[in-house]
Amino acid sequence: NITSPVPSGVLVTPPLFVALPLFAETYDLVESVDTTRTALLRAIRLKNRIETLVFAYFLGMLFVTATPTQQGAIQRQVTQHYYRAARRVYNVFAPLGVQQIYSTTMVTFNTFRLLLNEDIQQLVL
Repeated sequence: NITSPVPSGVLVTPPLFVALPLFAETYDLVESVDTTRTALLRAIRLKNRIETLVFAYFLGMLFVTATPTQQGAIQRQVTQHYYRAARRVYNVFAPLGVQQIYSTTMVTFNTFRLLLNEDIQQLVL
């Protein structure tokens, strides 16, 4: 009996729909973060679990791909809570692809907020 560090519901079946980033290639980073953050907050407010995770994924992608100088500007746009959780969502799902989020059944944004760093490292490995 093999135990997996992956929470129940992370790896299920292929999705029917794949999201595209909300930001255009012509947006600057600050504008892209603001657009994605707004969409994330709306999804949270509407209690849409999948959209919340997808927007958190794209927000995390922006955080990870930013240069060190850009990261300072980004961190002033969002709270530490959203910054940390979005990076965690991205780090876990990046190897699998954003489409894997659509196959989840129980994982929420709050799941990533509450996980310990050690748990995240196990999920990423």
